[in-house]
Amino acid sequence: MISRLDQIVYVEGVGLAHEDERRAIYNPEKLLEGLDKYGPWFNHNIIRIKQTGLQLGNHHHDYSEVFFTPTGDLEFLFTDKNFPKDVREFSMNQGSRLFIPEDIDHRVIGSKGAILMGYGNVQFDPKRLISSSSEVLKVFGNHF
Repeated sequence: MISRLDQIVYVEGVGLAHEDERRAIYNPEKLLEGLDKYGPWFNHNIIRIKQTGLQLGNHHHDYSEVFFTPTGDLEFLFTDKNFPKDVREFSMNQGSRLFIPEDIDHRVIGSKGAILMGYGNVQFDPKRLISSSSEVLKVFGNHF
């Protein structure tokens, strides 16, 4: 069995239609561009981080997920549930996108004011979220 962590894809500058000193405008039709083979995609959520250091996630699921951040900074930790000691870190910044394949445990820590838009290749169902094991949480705890 091979770790799926190499299938995580991070891309910066996604969907930017125009930017100047006043604003950044994103084309929503471009946010998932190039990920058609994993779709169709469904809107899952839009999260606005209200306090720096807030931890979200600590779970995995049986579907793929994409996150986009139009503003703010976020730190992600990932591990394959079958290889919990192999951990990857990604820092997301404004205009970046992160593709996460199924069965990857993830934790995100955001800065105040960051916005995170989530999509999945199935309709959202909270019953499909599987809490990270105590072993994974311990490994995550050693990173941030």
